[in-house]
Amino acid sequence: MKNDRLLVIHQGALGDLVVTFPALLHLRKRFRRIDGLCQRGPGELGCHLNIFDAAFPLESAAASSLYAPQPDHRIRRFINQSGAILLFSSSDTLEKALKQHVQIPVYRIPPRPKPELPVHVGLHIFSRLQSIGLIKEGRDAAEVLMGRRAKPLSASRRVLIQPGSGSPRKNWPLDRYLAVEQQLLEKGWQVEWVLGPAEDAMKEKLGEGRILHQPERLPELADLLSGADGYIGNDAGVTHLAAFTGLPTLAIFGPSSPERWRPVGHAVQVVQSAVPDCEACFETDRNNCGQPSCLTDISAERVVAAFQEMFS
Repeated sequence: MKNDRLLVIHQGALGDLVVTFPALLHLRKRFRRIDGLCQRGPGELGCHLNIFDAAFPLESAAASSLYAPQPDHRIRRFINQSGAILLFSSSDTLEKALKQHVQIPVYRIPPRPKPELPVHVGLHIFSRLQSIGLIKEGRDAAEVLMGRRAKPLSASRRVLIQPGSGSPRKNWPLDRYLAVEQQLLEKGWQVEWVLGPAEDAMKEKLGEGRILHQPERLPELADLLSGADGYIGNDAGVTHLAAFTGLPTLAIFGPSSPERWRPVGHAVQVVQSAVPDCEACFETDRNNCGQPSCLTDISAERVVAAFQEMFS
């Protein structure tokens, strides 16, 4: 390794990248500098949270040229500053392309375990980093993966509700979230809503009279989370980010598996269906079943009770 700079290449969306953040923070004990080559928004977030020192957008034409015989000079210069590359990918195509252009170690690990394996994604990443020698054997996975310390409850009692996700299949019904809002208001919480930039249809359904945030950039979202006291949402990238930052987080799971995707943090609760013989199918089946009881079986009362439990 010619220097102590690490380049992390990750092709996934927000949630997939956020689950790597605790391990990457731990790697800062070994590497003086860590840069990212990933999607623009998550890369900006990584820099904002001091995970990355700099980030290069993966969707840029310069980054796409990595597959060409002569990559763009900007991406060549960015990569060649590093002493090693950590590539999160299940395919060896990019690994082969990189090795044609660099003379530094390239460590490739799959970003998640196979769908049929009941292994948490964070533990999978941790064990793979140990197997390639980037994290020393004997390190406690729980200590590394917990993320930021839990936030104390402030007098404002602000709770953020995020009813969306990257897939409508994982979304708990909006009317249940509205019932949660009403119950929390009665218990003295200040309820605010968070929507993604493309969730205008949900914004219309919520109507007027609510405090609603729709950050256009992920650093703005991170700052919004840092000022709240609690968070409720689906299995989604924003939920993983909330838990990582130490915000008391309640995650509602339907067709995805909390065994694999439970948000990791110092104050996290998960609510999922108790329907017998209902298996998580999000990563193995293209569609939910006709009656997705994994979502409709969860009541607003259960969610509010689990949320309140974090503060008792």
